[in-house]
Amino acid sequence: MKDALQIHRCKITGEDGTAVYTDEVEIIQIKSPEIIRQPQNAEGKIGSTIVFTVEAANVKNYEWQYKEKKGRNNWITFSWQDSYDTAEFKLPILNEGRLTNTYRCKITGEDGSIIYTQEVFIYSIKKMILKLQYFD
Repeated sequence: MKDALQIHRCKITGEDGTAVYTDEVEIIQIKSPEIIRQPQNAEGKIGSTIVFTVEAANVKNYEWQYKEKKGRNNWITFSWQDSYDTAEFKLPILNEGRLTNTYRCKITGEDGSIIYTQEVFIYSIKKMILKLQYFD
């Protein structure tokens, strides 16, 4: 049974004293977003795909963004990337720029308020070259 304080309806009484009632409605409290688990830095190389994940409550939508290390100093939304509006963002490393950018997620809450995750980075995986040298 639902809590009586959350269910409401209106009684309308006519001039003749006859009462009718509206349908019942439930009041739902919308909440601000809350980050439960921040995304973490990732390791990647050109040709690989990395995944950034955020866990949050009371979310209306997600929007993954990046800021270039060189060039523009503003945050740009990945609107062309399939998973840019999900909690789990899959990013193909197509070029060197993606290895130097900074990333974050803009989270809009059920109540319309906005919060941002911590900024994260991709660390480049370098090929290891082993040189053998022989000494007499």
